[in-house]
Amino acid sequence: RGMTAAERAFLALSAIVDTNNNSFNVNVGNKSITFNNISIATPPANFPALTIQDFTVFINGLMVEPSAITSITQVGSNVVIIFTNEVDLNAIGDVTVAGKFTSSRRVFVWFS
Repeated sequence: RGMTAAERAFLALSAIVDTNNNSFNVNVGNKSITFNNISIATPPANFPALTIQDFTVFINGLMVEPSAITSITQVGSNVVIIFTNEVDLNAIGDVTVAGKFTSSRRVFVWFS
């Protein structure tokens, strides 16, 4: 069977969330960044759950290795990213996350 329109739309979805255009909080003690009023897209039925590998995180323009991210989760109406101790959140200037978000200010689609 072919893919449904919803499945194709999910596969094409890629959105940017960043600290320049979205409300956020940094908790240095918990090693976390919370983006307020942002939603992670829900995969269609029979699609695998999203993992850290489905997102790309940049801090101050440098990509954060997935192994330095403990989790990216939906908590109520917010998205919380928790980092390992390897990431210093004291010197954050800009954080950008690309991934499957349904609530963000700037959306783009990658084509291969």
